[in-house]
Amino acid sequence: MTKTSKASGLSWFFCDLDGTLLRYQNNQHLIEPTTKRAVAQLVESGANFVVATGRKPSDVRNIYKELGIEQASPYLIANNGAVVWDLKRNSYLNKQTLSLSDFDLIDHINQTLNQLNHEYGCILYGLNDQVYFYHIHAPDSQAFKQYFAFYEGEFVQNQYLEIDGLKTEYNLVKAIWFFKEVHQQKAVIAQHFTNQERLVITSAHSFELVPLNVSKGHAINLIKQQVKITDNQIMVLGDSYNDLPMFQHGVVKVTNHLAPDNLKQLATRVYELPASLFVGQALNDYFKFD
Repeated sequence: MTKTSKASGLSWFFCDLDGTLLRYQNNQHLIEPTTKRAVAQLVESGANFVVATGRKPSDVRNIYKELGIEQASPYLIANNGAVVWDLKRNSYLNKQTLSLSDFDLIDHINQTLNQLNHEYGCILYGLNDQVYFYHIHAPDSQAFKQYFAFYEGEFVQNQYLEIDGLKTEYNLVKAIWFFKEVHQQKAVIAQHFTNQERLVITSAHSFELVPLNVSKGHAINLIKQQVKITDNQIMVLGDSYNDLPMFQHGVVKVTNHLAPDNLKQLATRVYELPASLFVGQALNDYFKFD
């Protein structure tokens, strides 16, 4: 197989998961077969495909297995950059946890949302892939937990633990506030948390908090330094607010028409295609496989 690049020198591809590589449709999370083939061909050609997501590391590993690239992909970026795992060395390139002051902020946010009477859950993610239900504010907390687990997806193997306090030994890397109703989070942040720049909208249901100085963009920069590459070798693909730091890197920046305006403004290409399909199309547009 030979590779011809329309954008000379591209060899590293950093791709968001939910809403980009992965589409949620008919109560299922799916990757288009054409996109799977494009990723496989890309990797076979010698290029590097790295998932950069808010999800935890084991979720990315499962996606790599589904794509058939678990032996080829050199890194994974998880928890919005709080975890960067070097798959070749089997070690962390980066791991950062929430601080005691972050714990205070988490409790403050929960108290505010309780007063506003939103139906939501505060879920915490640990460095060891553990997921904790910290606070559920809903008429039926058990039904809410089941709804959240269903939303996480069929490729996720979570063992949820309930906790009633925050401890440093949990090694927490991320907090997520998940709302039962969609599109509440943007107004909540705008009206009540305008001074909290680290609160990032990550889906139609959620916003998140990660450790200070953590982002997908920072994670990409760490990889750039380790493997000694430049932006001219990089394509980034994303669809949401937590992808904005990622779009500070790369020479080709790809999203679709459903992305927020500030992401589309940074993009070099905006596709009128749904999630997953636009990733496959972008890879095929920039590479021709013979």
